[in-house]
Amino acid sequence: MIGIQLTRMRKRAGLTKKESARRSGFGYEQIWNWENGLKIPRPKNLRKYIDFLEVASKENRDLNSMYIILEQAQLDCERGHFQEAKKKVLDWVSKQALSEKEEGKCSPSVQEEKKCS
Repeated sequence: MIGIQLTRMRKRAGLTKKESARRSGFGYEQIWNWENGLKIPRPKNLRKYIDFLEVASKENRDLNSMYIILEQAQLDCERGHFQEAKKKVLDWVSKQALSEKEEGKCSPSVQEEKKCS
C-alpha cells in the first residue's frame, strides 16, 4: 500500500525512479524496494522522502505553469501583441511572488530588503 502511494507521488512529481534517487539522496534500489513493497521505509526516511516528493511535485506544477504562460506569450509576440505577452508574463511572475511570500519562501534578495516576513 505504501509503495503504491509513493509511486503515485513520484509520478505526480514528474520523476523517474532514477531521477528521484539522484535528487532525494536515497538509493535507486531503496526506492525500488519501497515502491514494489519489498521493504517498508523507516518512519524518518518515509517522512524525508514524502517531503522531497511534495516539493518536487510543486516544482513540477510551477514549471508546467511557466511553460504554458511562456508558450502563450510567444504566440502573442508572433501575432504582434507584445503588450499582451508582457502582461501575461508579468502577471504570472507577480502571482508566483505573492504565492511564495504567503508561504514564507522569499528569495534571499527580497528577504534582505525585508519585503518578506
